[in-house]
Amino acid sequence: MNVTVINTNSYSSVENDSTRCHLMPCEIQYDGEAKATEYFEPSIRNKDTPAGSFMTSSYRGRPLLGDVVKVPEGYVGIVVKETNKVYTEEEDRDLNVTHRFKEFVHWNLDKEPSDDDKIKQALQWINLSKVLHRPLDTESSQKSLKMETKTDCNKSIQP
Repeated sequence: MNVTVINTNSYSSVENDSTRCHLMPCEIQYDGEAKATEYFEPSIRNKDTPAGSFMTSSYRGRPLLGDVVKVPEGYVGIVVKETNKVYTEEEDRDLNVTHRFKEFVHWNLDKEPSDDDKIKQALQWINLSKVLHRPLDTESSQKSLKMETKTDCNKSIQP
């Protein structure tokens, strides 16, 4: 069984970065640093529509439509780099944090960004999860239980 370990010491040594992160709708077979500010970002344009505003660009001739997505409050996005190359699936993976970010650009291929995008739904789950898993206030839960009991009793008595 392999284990992935993120070196927490590397996290504290990295400042919040002003570098813009891009989540692309494709797999890029490259592990090095990209010169996005030099080659990709100059082609980004803002587009306003009745539905809202978003960004447009292209990658290898394919049109991209993007939107800035903020990392939820209390969370930080990280970029990690593997310290040692892994040759088998059984080997442990060691990762170092190279960048931290509070927002990123999410790109779609031929589709306007919306709340139906998977990444936005996943980030919305964080807030929903907080609501679902927060401790219940005993006073309000008792009131709710009494109200349900009264309602159920009244329904059973009526013909």
